[in-house]
Amino acid sequence: MKKRLIALFCLIFVAGFAFAAWKDGVFAAREDKADERGYVADIKITVKDGKIDKIEYNEAKGTNSKWTDKAYNANMKKVSGVAWSDAVSTLEAGFVKSQNLDKLDAISGATELSARFKTLVTQALAKSLK
Repeated sequence: MKKRLIALFCLIFVAGFAFAAWKDGVFAAREDKADERGYVADIKITVKDGKIDKIEYNEAKGTNSKWTDKAYNANMKKVSGVAWSDAVSTLEAGFVKSQNLDKLDAISGATELSARFKTLVTQALAKSLK
């Protein structure tokens, strides 16, 4: 039930982004608790001239970031067909290009990551609406 409510909120909120005017600045969001593997996701979004200019997404367990965890990336690529770092880079670049979460497809083999990314984008950008 909670997941459905969150999904509904995100859908309604994301639909509004097509008409949003974001104020310039850096906006961040972070998960309240770790996932089942102990990783906590966070995001920092830079808005410049009313548009998404830069996105920095990370998942870390303590000081261990998935960006620098070569073993994690290699294992994810072996199991799902895509490395975590490649999936995140694709999501970040896709959203900067499209400026619209509705136009951002989930990454095959990284659907949980894609959902976490979109949720945190929604939370961060909620702080930037004019």
